Amino acid sequence: MCSRGGAYNLGTIYKVTPTGSITKIKDLDDGSNPKGSLIYYPDGYFYGTSSAGGDYEGGTIFKINKTGDLLKLLDFTLSKPYVMYGNTPSGGLVQGAASPGVPAYFYGTCSSGGNNNNGTIFGISASGSFNNMWELSATEGSDPVGSLTLGADKNLYGVCNKGGVGASGTVFSISPSGAFTKIRDLAATDGANPVDGLLLVPGTVQFYNAGIGTGLAPGIDCKMYPNPSEGSVTIDLGKNYENISLTVSNISGQKVMNHTYASAHQIGISNSSLPQGIYFIKISTPQGICVKRLEIMKGE
Repeated sequence: MCSRGGAYNLGTIYKVTPTGSITKIKDLDDGSNPKGSLIYYPDGYFYGTSSAGGDYEGGTIFKINKTGDLLKLLDFTLSKPYVMYGNTPSGGLVQGAASPGVPAYFYGTCSSGGNNNNGTIFGISASGSFNNMWELSATEGSDPVGSLTLGADKNLYGVCNKGGVGASGTVFSISPSGAFTKIRDLAATDGANPVDGLLLVPGTVQFYNAGIGTGLAPGIDCKMYPNPSEGSVTIDLGKNYENISLTVSNISGQKVMNHTYASAHQIGISNSSLPQGIYFIKISTPQGICVKRLEIMKGE
């Protein structure tokens, strides 16, 4: 997604091939400045959020199919009395843990709104049934950023950019039933004011964030594209590294691919043999690690 540009300068949704061929799927005209990543569900739709626009200028939740048919599920508002539900979504959606016979449910955050105007945590079904799960207070954290992360315990984990005891942000969890827990008040020694969500390392209970020290290993800056991908992906490490190890794990933590490289600046890998789904790519070097979330899609 692009936050600006397109026919109405409100943003676009597009797809791109590994060779760089791009196709614009939708010029946004009802909801603008989309945030985070789209998430694909087997009903044939991608689900996402826009942080502004919509009927009441507070942002939207929407779903869109591969041919560009967009269905708006919810309009957030900046005005009372419905501002309690939150506004200005701050990241994409994450799908909750799947249960047999239970409809899909997606979770996200709003950076503003709620009774305390510190932001909210919400859930929404694929049909648009909305649940305002939690309204944040200043001591719990304010201005949640990035997308929530689904933990192995089926709870959802996230961060706030501000608030908490030291006003440097917080780390929190929330259960699907809405039980909220503040895990940590961040301080300068941790890394203050995180700017994006957490990343769960497959097969562990460890989360990583660029603004939070984990004590596990230093991070290295890397980029991966295209993502989502239908074929190969390229990982750009930013500079040349030696003695590189690469592992690919599925969402259950099972390692499905492993490579080593004596030296590399960019790494190309083919995922054509992997089924559609969510994977985590971990790059390890003597200088640190980089973990990326990859969504593999198969063309029709």
